[in-house]
Amino acid sequence: MFLLDWYQQFLAIRANFKSDPEICESCETLKMQLAIANDEKRQLLERILEKPEIPVDKPPEITRPIVVPWAVKKQMLEREDRAKAATILRQKEDERLAKEAMKKDEPVASIAEFEKELDDAQGNRERSTGSGN
Repeated sequence: MFLLDWYQQFLAIRANFKSDPEICESCETLKMQLAIANDEKRQLLERILEKPEIPVDKPPEITRPIVVPWAVKKQMLEREDRAKAATILRQKEDERLAKEAMKKDEPVASIAEFEKELDDAQGNRERSTGSGN
């Protein structure tokens, strides 16, 4: 009987110290975060593994180069060259007109004209002073 009493006391002591495990808030938070992360991983994996739907309505059209006869191509090239030449001529004409306009704005005077004006001014001065005496 000693053995049974001892066993009962052992179970009683064990029952007294055996309490329900307390659930801490941080453990619960971590469990929730782990569940969320696992769910996200599962969704991403499903998205990666799904096969893309490719419409198989009609095959892509094969485009072939358009063959332009030489006479038509020659006309096109000549038309482009005429347009370029006209543009260049217009630019040169505009530059020439601009230069002429600048020349008209600048007073053109030679040394001879200045000497003639100087002589005229001296003559007028001499006449005006000679007549006043």
